[in-house]
This record gives sequence, C-alpha cells and structure tokens, in this order.
Amino acid sequence: MFGCTGTAAQEGEGAAPFPQLRIVGLACELLAWTQMLAFTGPARRWEPKRLRLRIFAVVGRLVRGSRRLRLRLARCWPWAAEITTAITRLQAMTPG
Repeated sequence: MFGCTGTAAQEGEGAAPFPQLRIVGLACELLAWTQMLAFTGPARRWEPKRLRLRIFAVVGRLVRGSRRLRLRLARCWPWAAEITTAITRLQAMTPG
C-alpha cells in the first residue's frame, strides 16, 4: 500500500509515482463529471478520444468587450452548438 506522503517508486521497483496517478485520476473524474453535467444525448457517452477530437480541439478566440470575456467558436465546426449548450448549462449551475 502507498502512503499519502511517499511515492510508489519508494515502495517498490518499477512502480509509477503516486502523485502522477492521483492527477490522472482527478483528470478522469473531472472529465466524467463534466460530461454528465454539461452534455445531453449521445455526447454523454462519448469516449475520451472522441471528446478530445470533437470538443477540446475546437478553434476559438477569447474576445473582450463591454467588460466581459466571450468565447467565439468557429461557425463551421460541426459540434459548436453542443459546446455552446454545454457552456451555458455549466454557467447556469454556478452560484451567484
């Protein structure tokens, strides 16, 4: 078993470092929760590779105007509507 302060490499030969495993686990959890809360329909069941190719690789630009930041997405991107809906749903969940 690995301790909270040590790494797996300290515990045995050839084991992966414990902090990196925790970071990977947190990234997987964040991706799963974002998928459940933000997306609807078939996008909820997309594999991480499909999410990366369709959602995370979108071309966009941050634009500042009227003291607000806006995300401008490429109109020709086939999944721009799903991204916009996901961002709107996540913003509606934030307090304040």
